[in-house]
Amino acid sequence: MYQYIWDEETGGPLLITEISKFSKEPRPVYYRELDILGFDKYWNYPRDDRAPL
Repeated sequence: MYQYIWDEETGGPLLITEISKFSKEPRPVYYRELDILGFDKYWNYPRDDRAPL
């Protein structure tokens, strides 16, 4: 995934060719992903696959 920066000159996003290790954009997370990372040991959250948390 490519990165983007805010271009002051044009007042809009500017794509850059450097590949990002992390995304700036949020994405939906499902309970199974949290369980894999061990969050279920610390928090209680709905175990429902119909919608992300």
